[in-house]
Amino acid sequence: MESGIGAIGIQQLVVLGVIGLGVLTAIIGWIWLVVIGFKNGGVLWGILIIFFNWLAGLIFCIMYKTGWLPLAMLILGGIIAGGTIGFFTISQVSTTMPR
Repeated sequence: MESGIGAIGIQQLVVLGVIGLGVLTAIIGWIWLVVIGFKNGGVLWGILIIFFNWLAGLIFCIMYKTGWLPLAMLILGGIIAGGTIGFFTISQVSTTMPR
């Protein structure tokens, strides 16, 4: 039995890298949006954005007309990570199912 990179496979490493990039993008956007929420909207908006991520962020951006780039990063990062997980899971299931 192999260990290390050979056992995991290049495809899985690429998938993990893309998922990691999506998660990192979403986290950076979320932290940035929380900071903008606390600075421009006060404590209430900062806490709302912490707990209700994109929904509170969208309402905040509409009301205060700021924070659109961090909100886009948050949503895009989630789509990249979630889409990659979904696509990879479906492809793994389809290749391991008996025919």
